Amino acid sequence: MSFLAIDTECTGARAAAGDRPYYISTCDSRGVIRSFSFDVNPFSREPTIPRKTIKDVEKLISEYDSYVFQNAKFDIQMLNSIGIHIPFEKVEDTIFAAHTLDNRAKRRLKDLSKTYLGIDTDDEQDLLNAIVQARSIAKKMGWNIARHDYDDEDGESWMKVDGWIPGKLALLSEQFPQEWRSVLPRYGDRDAERTAGLWTVFKVLFEEDERFYKAYKANKVCIRAIVTMESRGVTLRPKEFQRSKGHYERMAQKYETKMRKLIGVKDFNPGSTKQLQVVLFDLLKLKPIKTTKTGNSTDKHVIRALYKQNPDNQFLESLIAYRKARTTVTYEQSYEEHRIGCRLHSSFNPTGTDTTRLSSSGPNLQNVGKGEELKEDEWGTAGKDTYNIRNVFGPLRGRVWLDFDYSQLQLRIFAAQSGEQKLIEAFENGWDAHNFMACQIFQTNEPTTLQRRIAKNVNFGFIFGASERRITETCGDPKIWPIVQSLFPSATEYLEKTKRFVNKHGYVEFGQPVCNYRLKVPVNPNTEEPKGYTGVVYGVQGLEGLIVKQAMAHLDRHLSELHKSYDAPFLTLQVHDELIVDAPALPGLEWHLDLMRTIKRIMEMAGEMYGVKTPADGSIIRSSWDKAEEVELMYA
Repeated sequence: MSFLAIDTECTGARAAAGDRPYYISTCDSRGVIRSFSFDVNPFSREPTIPRKTIKDVEKLISEYDSYVFQNAKFDIQMLNSIGIHIPFEKVEDTIFAAHTLDNRAKRRLKDLSKTYLGIDTDDEQDLLNAIVQARSIAKKMGWNIARHDYDDEDGESWMKVDGWIPGKLALLSEQFPQEWRSVLPRYGDRDAERTAGLWTVFKVLFEEDERFYKAYKANKVCIRAIVTMESRGVTLRPKEFQRSKGHYERMAQKYETKMRKLIGVKDFNPGSTKQLQVVLFDLLKLKPIKTTKTGNSTDKHVIRALYKQNPDNQFLESLIAYRKARTTVTYEQSYEEHRIGCRLHSSFNPTGTDTTRLSSSGPNLQNVGKGEELKEDEWGTAGKDTYNIRNVFGPLRGRVWLDFDYSQLQLRIFAAQSGEQKLIEAFENGWDAHNFMACQIFQTNEPTTLQRRIAKNVNFGFIFGASERRITETCGDPKIWPIVQSLFPSATEYLEKTKRFVNKHGYVEFGQPVCNYRLKVPVNPNTEEPKGYTGVVYGVQGLEGLIVKQAMAHLDRHLSELHKSYDAPFLTLQVHDELIVDAPALPGLEWHLDLMRTIKRIMEMAGEMYGVKTPADGSIIRSSWDKAEEVELMYA
């Protein structure tokens, strides 16, 4: 089958903000290269794209069976922005292929080309040198040169967005280096050639071991859904967003002032590690817990542990509250920098982690929790204030959000992978995993808050492959782990079995019966030996990522097939195990309930594909994300 590798060079990284392609290069399976260049207005940065050129590109594309990209979701959005549409079912992506073959290796196009093709990167440096010189000239001429104000998730130099400037200057006057005319075509065409070469190699590797190809397909299934989320964006509530920004700034200032008064130091800066070390360990005489190269650690885990030891210490309480407020301020500053009107068009990176989970940037929306982690600290309320950033998000007028969240997905996956029958039956009987663990450990029907917290630490100790020592430290009771071992023999044996496998092979496998995904685990930098204890979490989070991506893909496809208008429901956001659909607020509730039942079924079927029962809970959001109305959904 013939394929066409396609690469775009663009005036920026955000199609939603008006950035557009200025150079399209292609290379087919026979090595034939064709490219298309567009003139860019130096003051508006808008490319002039003739309709005839669009037709020429479309004609070229129609001649091939499949289309290969390095980071397909980016190039597809850029091509969409100028009216060129690529059928998703024919898309291949070398980034996904590279992740499947080696999840811990670098995945930049240049790095992959050097590893698999032996191609050096000298052409990129030639381009960058020309851009640096040309930008200096263009700036003096009043041209609109780019600012480094966006995240480049592929690790490429941000200045490539001005790759059109050298050639334009060379065409404008012979006083500028005439070799600048060819530097962009040489670079752009080489990228398409690299992408074609990589796919040729990857195809051979997939043919040699079909397991890799099945894993690749399972991971890349989400491309279309990501394009939908990035292009449509997620909405902020304008008035609440403006109010919230000032609120958390004042809260941070309040606790900063309180800390200064408590220690009697007017110019104390809580953001200074050195000053904080002096206050905590010299002035307040607290006992250090961990030492680093820069002295006694003041990271969040240390501060929490100190607060646990000193629950009446007002300085520690204020410090925790200050850090929470500053964290919230930082998040909202990022939203302000990236918002386009009332929408955030985050970049979701489906291969941005060493497992299969998604990451996001510009801004990072994966760190928007449900509020609990900011509302109440692990060891106390720390200031008694409410920290909830979800209230700045929500549907626009005339819309609602249908919010679905997998119920304790990681723990359900662990139960299935370990074969621990007690945990499996507990889930089947409707137990909350932490309550169940607490009841088992402490032999009670009504566990206290502290007992549930200890049980939660045990559960996640399982998932993260924690040692007996670590679980004992976290729970604060040396008797806990022996009890857990006796209660859950299959789970504890699975931990040891996985560690032994990983120590021997260096990877963990999961995903049956759909695929056999293999993830390499981190190694100890001192010994180069695999970190066996990471095998469980890599297996759990790896399968978690595949299930969520499968749900995203099927949900996006269903919504696009049933509802064709722009006002129709669409997938607007993914945060870990949570998916949100933005839908019209139609009169009555039955239409929404029918759609919610379908969403629930799609998400649960994604887990069933991998042999895991994955209930999904649904709610309706009419105003702000933090005010969800839970809905009891029964299948017909």
